[in-house]
Amino acid sequence: MPFTRQTLSVFFIALVAGCSASPKVESSRTFESPNAELVATLESVDNGLGFGLGALYEEVHIGKRNELPSTHGEKSPSVAFYIQAAEHPATSVSVRWLGNNELEISHHSSIKPGKAVSALAGVSIKYRVAS
Repeated sequence: MPFTRQTLSVFFIALVAGCSASPKVESSRTFESPNAELVATLESVDNGLGFGLGALYEEVHIGKRNELPSTHGEKSPSVAFYIQAAEHPATSVSVRWLGNNELEISHHSSIKPGKAVSALAGVSIKYRVAS
């Protein structure tokens, strides 16, 4: 059966629509600072691209208590730590507050972060790497 111009148009629109999906948060855990003014949010995210372009990643956001992360990925201004899940066999990222403005992010030595800043939003960030 030959493809008509209309069939090809519908296929192209469906393909473009499938590629423009937004990121989907698969799981999210929030950790309050000791004074409850800030939160660190650890999320597992699917970038939503699919068609062989998809990626799973984990990120840690830092923000005020009532602010939810609004953007995702290593370029997001609220992301302090970012890794692609495909880069390591098992995710082992953990978060813990050491003080009101001091956060510790732990990860396995096999994980090579795409982003790992030392400070964000007035919070000093330390990293603990386990083998």
